[in-house]
Amino acid sequence: MTMKSAQTPTRTSRSRGYSFRTKLAVIGSGAALVCAPMFVAGAANAAPGDPFAVTTPANNATGVEQTFPNVVPFTGTGLPDGDYASVSYLDATGGVHNATFSGSTNDNGDWTGSENFAELSKGQTHVVATVRAGTALSDGTFVPDTAVTPTTVTFDLAQAPNPANPFTVTTPTSNSTTPVESTTPTFSGTGNPGATITITYGARAGGTGTAATTTVDADGNWTTTTDFSELEPGTTDGSAIVTEYGTDGAVFPGTSGQRINFTFPAAPAPAVPLALVIDPTTLTLSTATTTGVDFAATGFSPNEEITIAVTDASGAAVVIPQDADHFYVDDETGSFVGTAVLPSTVGTGTYSITVTGVRSTRTVTSSFTVTADPAIPVTGGGTPVGTGTTVTGTALPVVAG
Repeated sequence: MTMKSAQTPTRTSRSRGYSFRTKLAVIGSGAALVCAPMFVAGAANAAPGDPFAVTTPANNATGVEQTFPNVVPFTGTGLPDGDYASVSYLDATGGVHNATFSGSTNDNGDWTGSENFAELSKGQTHVVATVRAGTALSDGTFVPDTAVTPTTVTFDLAQAPNPANPFTVTTPTSNSTTPVESTTPTFSGTGNPGATITITYGARAGGTGTAATTTVDADGNWTTTTDFSELEPGTTDGSAIVTEYGTDGAVFPGTSGQRINFTFPAAPAPAVPLALVIDPTTLTLSTATTTGVDFAATGFSPNEEITIAVTDASGAAVVIPQDADHFYVDDETGSFVGTAVLPSTVGTGTYSITVTGVRSTRTVTSSFTVTADPAIPVTGGGTPVGTGTTVTGTALPVVAG
C-alpha cells in the first residue's frame, strides 16, 4: 500500500580565612534574610583616601529597577582591608531589616552587593538604606568599624516588592467540584493598578493558548471573560496559569503565576465523532493493487500524528510501503484523507483499515472487499481466461482446433 496524504551564596574573607552563609526564608514568593546579615568582604589594600560610599543606587534616585524579585544591585567604594559592608533599611513603621544578600570586592576597595528588600511594607517603594563597614564574627554578629562613618542612601523603587494590592485570583475557585458557569468562564481577582494579567493554558498539539489578557484597574481589581477554544476537542477539565506582569513586561516583583484548576460544564472545543469512510467499499483486485482505495478519517485531535494499519480477513498485517515516515491530521479539523494501494501479492477477500491517534489514542476501523477481476471474454469460442488475476489489455486470440 502506498499511503498518500493530503536555575545560597557563600562569601569567604580572603584576609580572615572563614566563611559565612546567608540563611534565607521564604516570605510570600520573595527570599528574606532571617539571621545575621551577609557581609561583603573587604578588599585588601583599599586605596588610601577613598571615601566609604555608595555609588549605586545614586542617592535620591527614582524608578530603581529590581534585577529579580526584591533585589537591587549596590556598588560602593572605600571599604577598608578586612572589613565587610552591612546594608540595612527601614520599613514604613521604622522597623530595621538587614538587606545584604551577596557581594564581592576588588583590590582597590570597591565593593558590590545584591540587596534584598523583601521586608518593605506593603506598597512601599521609598527606601532609606544605611551601609556600615565593620567586622563579621564567626557567630554571625557584626562589629562596626568606628573609624569608618556609615553612609545613608535613599531611593525610590520602580515597583513595590510587596504590592499594596496583593495579586489574587478570586474566581473561579481552584479545585472546586462545581463546574464553572460556562465554556467561556469569567476570571477575576486583585492586583497592582496598571499591571497586566495574562491567563494561559495547555492547548492542543502541545501548544500554549492565551485565554485572556486584561489590566488591573485603578482600584486594584481585574475581571475578564476567557476563551479556551484551543483545548483538545472534547476536554472538560480546565487548568490555567494566571500571571501578573509589571509595566516592564516582567513578572510582577513578589508574585508568581497561580494555577487554577476547574471543570467546564461542556467541552469548549466539542469532540468530532470518529469516522472512517472508505470509497469504494468493494473493488476489483486489479484496482486495489494499482489505483488503490480512498479513505477519509475524522474525529482526531488537530495536528496529531496518526498511524495507519491494513489487515486481511485473518487479522494478519499487510506490509505495505508508504510514501512518508509520519502522517498527521489536519491542523484545524483533525481530519485525514489518504489512499491505500495494496501490493500485487495479495488476493481477494475482506481487508480492514485502522487509523489511530498517537496523542489522543482514539482509533477507528472500517473494511472493504476485494473481488476477482471479471473474466476477459474470448471471441470465437474457447475458455475465458483472467479470472482472479490482473490481466488487462486486449482479448486473447482463439487457438484453432
